[in-house]
Amino acid sequence: MGSQKHILVVGRHHSIMKRVLETLVAHNYLAYGAITDQKALDMIHTAVVDAIVFGGGVEGSSVDVISAEAIRINSQTMFILANPQTVLTDLQRAFSQQG
Repeated sequence: MGSQKHILVVGRHHSIMKRVLETLVAHNYLAYGAITDQKALDMIHTAVVDAIVFGGGVEGSSVDVISAEAIRINSQTMFILANPQTVLTDLQRAFSQQG
């Protein structure tokens, strides 16, 4: 399903992050997570990122800073505001609209 797309998940809760990452990996996404803004920014600079999934607990100001930096590095980066129940559907929809 994920066709090896690189997904950065930014969230604030370890248990939810773990569950989302396991779900994405099980569906063939290359997924990694960041609990802090700094970790997310570091990952944007050191890893391929096709899409960034923001969890509901991520503050708007954090979404703005992380998104702006991701776009500066790769203008094709996609952004998804998701919750654990809809993340797969949201990613599929976003990638199908892209191509």
